Amino acid sequence: MKSSDIGLDPDIFDSGNNGQIPLSDLYTLSVFAEDVEQRAAEGKRKEKENLEELRHNLFQKSKERETEKLKKIHKQIFQTVPMFVETEELKRAERIEEPEEVQSVFLMAETAAVVLIVFFLAYEKKRMKLIKKRKRR
Repeated sequence: MKSSDIGLDPDIFDSGNNGQIPLSDLYTLSVFAEDVEQRAAEGKRKEKENLEELRHNLFQKSKERETEKLKKIHKQIFQTVPMFVETEELKRAERIEEPEEVQSVFLMAETAAVVLIVFFLAYEKKRMKLIKKRKRR
């Protein structure tokens, strides 16, 4: 298309619009036709439906997942046996005593600890006496 092929109508500029022409008038588009309005309304309706579906998927499903998790936790909590209920197995386990070898090892360890404590106290007492004697001199 050459620039000489374009036909300009100078009367359009005299209409008082300061040279601004709506594109719909310039290209003879039917902006207010019924089919255009219907398509615009359909587009708005589809956009609204998509937005509602997105909200549902985000919030409703997360609420459902949260509810499922809470139910699972609730089930686990109330599945455990309370501590104050004694079962037969616990009673039997309490009746079982430690073997004599284990008892004798613990007894020897306790005796050794007592002896060490007594020696340490005696040493400290003797040391304190020596310190007092040195201070007197």
